[in-house]
Amino acid sequence: MKRVCVLGPITTHGEYHHNLYMAAKVAHELHRRGFAVYCPHLESSISVTMPEQIPEKHWRMNALQWIEVADMVVFLPGWHYSVGARKEHQFVDSMMMPKIYLGEDCTYDDVGERLDNLLELII
Repeated sequence: MKRVCVLGPITTHGEYHHNLYMAAKVAHELHRRGFAVYCPHLESSISVTMPEQIPEKHWRMNALQWIEVADMVVFLPGWHYSVGARKEHQFVDSMMMPKIYLGEDCTYDDVGERLDNLLELII
């Protein structure tokens, strides 16, 4: 089973809920296609629902640990507006890992088809 990380803005570039929904939609579509998926956006619900806050530095280091063992990464629309996603992108570049960019014009309805077309190119 190939491991995929879904990376992009959480609190930047648009609204928080839009970013979370787009990430969840991409993660869902990847799961449907048989991938093992890590999506930090979905983990953000831990920090919103638990009373004890976990430092942001921990979340960034946690993501890097998962990226290290991934087979490829999918970057969500608006990733380049996010300081965290840009740092993750540099890390992925240093590992020369395959990357998929959904593109700025990707909508919720386009995710499945867009993923199929892009996955064909790298798998």
